[in-house]
Parts: sequence; C-alpha cells; structure tokens
Amino acid sequence: MYRGLDRSITRRLILENDGSIYTIAEVLALCSSIGAPAVYDNLHNAINPADASKSDAFWVDACRATWSPADGAQKTHYSQQHPVRIHGAHSDTIAIDPFLAYVTSLPEPRPDIMLEVKDKNRSAVKCILSCGGFDIRLLETEWGRYKYAVLERAPQIYQEIRALLKQKQTDQSLAFYRLVESALALGEDRGRALNALEHVWGYFKDSATPLEATRYADKRDCYLRGLCKLSEPKRLLYQLAQKYNQNYLLGSYYFSL
Repeated sequence: MYRGLDRSITRRLILENDGSIYTIAEVLALCSSIGAPAVYDNLHNAINPADASKSDAFWVDACRATWSPADGAQKTHYSQQHPVRIHGAHSDTIAIDPFLAYVTSLPEPRPDIMLEVKDKNRSAVKCILSCGGFDIRLLETEWGRYKYAVLERAPQIYQEIRALLKQKQTDQSLAFYRLVESALALGEDRGRALNALEHVWGYFKDSATPLEATRYADKRDCYLRGLCKLSEPKRLLYQLAQKYNQNYLLGSYYFSL
C-alpha cells in the first residue's frame, strides 16, 4: 500500500514507535522494508521498549539509516513522563537536566529534536538557551517573563538570579534555569504570594480608579484570610494589565505558572 502512494504523499510520511503496540525495532524493520524514515520517541520506548538493554542513543543512531537526503534532517521526538498522570502522559514542562543528559548522549551529527510538552515554546526556549545558544539579551528577556512567578515562590532565589545575570560575559543559562526550576517546584506560601501581588499591583496603583483599588484590596484580603484562591486577585491583576496595556506583564509567566 505504501509503495502505491504518490511521491507527493510518501515524502511527507514518517513512522514512529508508539507507547503500546509497535516498538522501535518493529518500526525500523518496516521502514527499512518500505523506504520510509523512522522517528524515535524516547518516552514511547520507555513504556513500550524494544530492548531495555539498548540506549536512546542506540535507537537514534539505528533510525539514522532510514533517512535519506531527500527526507531532510533526521528528527526525533523527546518528552518526559508527567509525574502523576498515566504512563505516556507528557509533562507540563521539560526538566532541563534530564533533557541535557539525553542530548549529550546522542551520536553526532545530532538529529533535530521535537519537544512534546504542554508548555510548548516556553520549554523550547529553555532547551535552546541551555544547549549553547547563549545570548544575554534573550536570557534577560526570559527573566522578565519568569521574575514574578519566581518572586511569588522564592524571594531568595529571585535575588540569586538577579545577581547571576549581572555576570553578562559568562553563559549562565543552565544555572539560571536550574534556579527557576527550583523556585517553581516550591509550594504556595501566602506571605510570599502577597509580596508578588503587591509588586504587580504597583504597575497600576497610580492609574487605577478608586473602584479598581478597592476591588484589588478586597481580592487580596480575601486570599490572605483563606477565603478565596490566589487565582482570584491574580485574575483581577491580569484584567488590569489588559486594560492599561501593560505589555510587560501580559508577556509574563506570572499569570500562567
């Protein structure tokens, strides 16, 4: 059937191992027979292994032979298991150290890596900057997006990152993301959350109407008394950011992490 398809179709088709039926060994055998490129998926192999003694690097290298110049650069799929969901569920974000361990294990030339992760571009930027794509301007832009989410959880780590980014001539990307991950792994604390709320409210306190100021104070105090969730005052702050065109805040991860 595959060989009967028009080339305009087959040049767009690749085969991938899945998490329950077809192992990467079976996919490789089929691809070698029909001439289609094989894509290795690390998480699928972890839960449906062809041979547990073989490494990710072994299978990526084995797939390389199925890719021809006409197929373009070899591709592989990478994801991490969600910590609490069913086997095969993708994580919300890519943890940087396991990703780097995977990348450095791969044979040269390394394939293009497609991330399968819930937060999409957020993890993509993290992985690019941590793999030698250092640019202090990009890292500072990322810090601008993360800073209030970090402040909300860990003021000490917030200060550590500020000090770290003053070292502008040295690639601090990996240290930066490790600190960010350690902050985001911490649980919610009302005092720290209040600190971040007040910092973000500072963008509006001189322009907000008296009614908006009252609404913010009510939502803040409701949260502090344990009568409503943190999401309520944050939702109000997001609405104010939209109203007053605070694009810096609208681009922040504070409202989505």
